[in-house]
Amino acid sequence: MGSVFCPIMAFAFNDFIDDMGLINVPMIGKQFTRIDAIGSKLSRLDRFLVDEAFYDRFDHLQVSVLDRRWSDHCPIFLHVSLVDNGPSSFKFFNSWLELDWF
Repeated sequence: MGSVFCPIMAFAFNDFIDDMGLINVPMIGKQFTRIDAIGSKLSRLDRFLVDEAFYDRFDHLQVSVLDRRWSDHCPIFLHVSLVDNGPSSFKFFNSWLELDWF
């Protein structure tokens, strides 16, 4: 069983992604997530789509394509990293209270 690529539906899907403000998290390593039964066609069907708020919350997001085992699709893994710089330093000098504009 195969499928036929429909450019109109692909454009509609991409328009939906844009309209919703979704971001396609970049992949590292392998760029394809599906392979057909005879290994002649590679496709990138699986992806992580996130909104801008989620994307901005993390310092680094990327997707790894893992080896396939039981399916014609490769699993994908979302890497998320936060950099913790510790508490922000807040400074207050009593001399500031003597300034008229403060």
